[in-house]
Amino acid sequence: MKRIKTECPVYINCLLLLLICFFKPAPVLSQKNKEKYVSPVFGNDKEKKDKNRSFSIGYKGCLEAGVAANDLDYKKIQFGGGFTSHGVFLLNTIFLGLGVGIDNYDSLIMRPIAADLRVLVSSPNKSTKGTENSQQSYKPRKTNLFLFFTCGKSRTINGPLDYKPQGYMFHGGFGLLMGTQKYARATLTLGYKYQELKGVPNVNAVNNTQSIHLRLGVEFKS
Repeated sequence: MKRIKTECPVYINCLLLLLICFFKPAPVLSQKNKEKYVSPVFGNDKEKKDKNRSFSIGYKGCLEAGVAANDLDYKKIQFGGGFTSHGVFLLNTIFLGLGVGIDNYDSLIMRPIAADLRVLVSSPNKSTKGTENSQQSYKPRKTNLFLFFTCGKSRTINGPLDYKPQGYMFHGGFGLLMGTQKYARATLTLGYKYQELKGVPNVNAVNNTQSIHLRLGVEFKS
């Protein structure tokens, strides 16, 4: 009896090879090697935790004070007042808060109540290259650059009896967030402030004032 030769088509062999590769069991890892193993799709547990930190939401506050020079005499540097705001941080890079402060304009002491927005320009964490025994990791930067914008309204709390101006206020600039502490870091800001002065009795008097502020403070969060 003549033997009949049967050959499997090439495409069936390729399909079987793909199925074997797809259902290949995952390697059994020890507890120590689990931390080093990195899935090409999902990453390891440490990377997941680092990524989740960037999506955190919580309380944050800041307290600042410093010196200023206004448009009456930029060469005259004096105590410019202070400001404190409290609110929430989003995605670890954006801060939204509401604050109150004290501003000193020579013979005028004004109290601003304003909304405060701060945005980190640089990433809060930096990655470190892994070695043969460790994978890539993330750690806080020692210095972060941020932009800030404060907008609100101010009222005079101390000044001549016939001179009680009030008006809108804008304060914007940039700053440095310094330190690696988890709950508190130092801040250094430089900004421009515009203050409207409504209610001035003399029509020839100035109806606004502009100043440059340099402030040192602390930022804290939960």
